[in-house]
Amino acid sequence: MCELLAVAGERAFTLGHVLDWARRVEVMGFAGYGWGVAWTAADGIFSYKHPGPLAADQTSAQRLARTSVTRALIHLRRPSDPSTVSMADTQPFVDEARSFAFCHNGFFSLAESFRESLSGQLAGRADSEVGFRMVEKSLRAGKSPSESLVRMHQELTGTANCGYLGEDGELLVYHSNPRNPAWTFMRDGMQVLVTGLHWPDRSGLDQLFPDVDAATRVGEGVTVIASRITTVS
Repeated sequence: MCELLAVAGERAFTLGHVLDWARRVEVMGFAGYGWGVAWTAADGIFSYKHPGPLAADQTSAQRLARTSVTRALIHLRRPSDPSTVSMADTQPFVDEARSFAFCHNGFFSLAESFRESLSGQLAGRADSEVGFRMVEKSLRAGKSPSESLVRMHQELTGTANCGYLGEDGELLVYHSNPRNPAWTFMRDGMQVLVTGLHWPDRSGLDQLFPDVDAATRVGEGVTVIASRITTVS
């Protein structure tokens, strides 16, 4: 029952602005077993993650608050398997080259079937890391991020809300988790996508953002939150 928050601005914004939103998502939802954020900068992807709740990690959140970004991908975790609460399984995952970040809400039904083929590449035990490494493999084979997300889910099956952030600023969310609908809207000059606290209608969104009138429920498939950018200020 994880939650995702993806934010893109035409101009730079501070992480503190969106971490305030993330706290509401965590408190009102079912998360609290790990949190993390990835963002773009001029020299690649940067990230921070912590295996405990955001609400209890205020020192780090305050340190990050003034960080200026144009893209942010936040994951608030509640694992399917509580034994996987560890730093290795905390998201977002970032590849070693810092070229992209990935996070997942849901459960990949066939993840264990692919685990052995990824031997040596997995640091943790959660199904989400299997999806991350399969996306990475697809990207290295020359597939687009959008195609890589779709193909990975087709192979692993199950439920999936997946966030992708590339070093070029491309921010995507792949939605195929009917148990946790997602909504997109404009707020403070930023394009925002947030999962809806596992409510079947927009009740969760209304609790998180009571002043948002115009919001679009995300359809199944890939939603582009932001396209590539040439520079990040």
